[in-house]
Amino acid sequence: MTIEHDFFTDPSERKKVYFEELGKPDDWVEIKRLSIGDREKLEANISVLEHSVPKNRAERRRARRTGGDGGDGDDRAVKQRISDQRFALLCELAITAWSLKDAKGQAIPLTRESFSQLSPPVADWLADRINEVNPTEWEESHQN
Repeated sequence: MTIEHDFFTDPSERKKVYFEELGKPDDWVEIKRLSIGDREKLEANISVLEHSVPKNRAERRRARRTGGDGGDGDDRAVKQRISDQRFALLCELAITAWSLKDAKGQAIPLTRESFSQLSPPVADWLADRINEVNPTEWEESHQN
């Protein structure tokens, strides 16, 4: 059911963005405006990720002794893994289509795995485009 009203996100609303800045003017990505449900799904998944990571050295040692993932003890690496997984989930929720193809000319699927394999400059560019289509509530209320 689609509700047509300014207070609701239109699930059919999409923005096509071309990769011109990255030197690929014929390639594009289609980004949807996220609903509150999409944002809650993103935050819930991140919360699960954050709570599954041992918080301190003692918890990491205990997790390793019991066969769990004690992590590598490097908080930066843990934060980077969470950030990478958040980015992949954000793409999964926001990207509805793209024109990217592999070396054999086959369409690259829209999956968390393919999003996680993007190079950092492309991932940063894509995250910026997703944020432009989905500004935070504060940004929306302060636009001219």
